[in-house]
Amino acid sequence: MTFPSLRGFYCDLGWPQIIDDDQFAAFELRGVVVALFPLAQLARDGNTEPDLGGGGIRCTIGIMVDAP
Repeated sequence: MTFPSLRGFYCDLGWPQIIDDDQFAAFELRGVVVALFPLAQLARDGNTEPDLGGGGIRCTIGIMVDAP
């Protein structure tokens, strides 16, 4: 799936979109934020090269807390 079609999928589900940018989208669901960004940016975040095939991890998890 392309980034625009993936963003459209979640918009079509009716998820409230809180950030909409050419390279980033975020949806808020009862206190949880689902963020979407292109595969190349995900690979950069993980200090690796993008796997353009069907394998590999296609997500990352971030947890925000009030204090360490």
